[in-house]
Amino acid sequence: KRQNPDIHIVFGGPHVTAAAHNVLSNWFIDFIVVGEGEFPMLELVQALDKGDCYESIANLGYKKNGRCIINEPRPLMQDLDSLPFPDTDLFLNANPYARKEYNIITSRGCVNKCSYCHNSTERRILWDKCGKFLRRRSIQSVIDELKERKQKYGFNTLCIWDEVFTYDEEWLEEFCEVYIKEINVPFWTFVHPKHITEKTVKLLEKMGCWEVEMGVQTLNQNVKNNILHRYETKDDVIRAIKLFRNSKIRLVVDVIFGLPQLKAEDYIELIETFNQYRPTKVQTFWLRFYPGTDIIPIAREKGVLTDNEIKE
Repeated sequence: KRQNPDIHIVFGGPHVTAAAHNVLSNWFIDFIVVGEGEFPMLELVQALDKGDCYESIANLGYKKNGRCIINEPRPLMQDLDSLPFPDTDLFLNANPYARKEYNIITSRGCVNKCSYCHNSTERRILWDKCGKFLRRRSIQSVIDELKERKQKYGFNTLCIWDEVFTYDEEWLEEFCEVYIKEINVPFWTFVHPKHITEKTVKLLEKMGCWEVEMGVQTLNQNVKNNILHRYETKDDVIRAIKLFRNSKIRLVVDVIFGLPQLKAEDYIELIETFNQYRPTKVQTFWLRFYPGTDIIPIAREKGVLTDNEIKE
């Protein structure tokens, strides 16, 4: 920006959505896009190209007379099939090694609303009852993208980056048959204990799923329910672990350290449970308080965060 003040710099993404004024107030940023950016970005580029006014573009933030202005968000897109496939050449031509594993998302939003996750922020800021928050592409759209990219890049593994890939068992069963016939490439993905059944695991195994990652975070039910807004039980977690243990699928479980109100015995319970039922791998993370998430006021109420720490 210092080298060429005429360059337009636009920021977007979950952090921008949660902390719009904070981001836009940086001197080097001209515009921000909150929420879904495909159409706001397109409209902004078209307006700048033609010299038209951009001030009415929904989801856009801009500066005027030294003030930061954030426009109202538009309704969430309901028809994800209407979008073109992402231009992955931008990345894969620069990094040919990355062509070995293709990345795809079949849905937007999440069936859950965990307090520490950006989805809790976006539900509150963007959803506002404008259609469904959780939306999914058609099976044909997903398969068409994978067929096109498999032919183009020749990838030999796949990551499906949905928040919870297995939340709709009926969709999964239909997808399974088409996927095996048309794509048939090993993949890994993300699951939730509440959405794991014997049938689900068999479908994943049939499709060639070799690994899943599953959030557990803690086994303390009070902390789960009242702080994390997660409502699966310890029995749900154990059942899911046992189902994957009896399959060919590796199970990676995630836990969060530093959650409010956890004591030493809670960590010991986690260790003893995992030692008894044996997931393939345990990943540990330290709790981070992301701007705008539902856990922020909970942490303030419990004395974990001060107002100044929240501001910082």
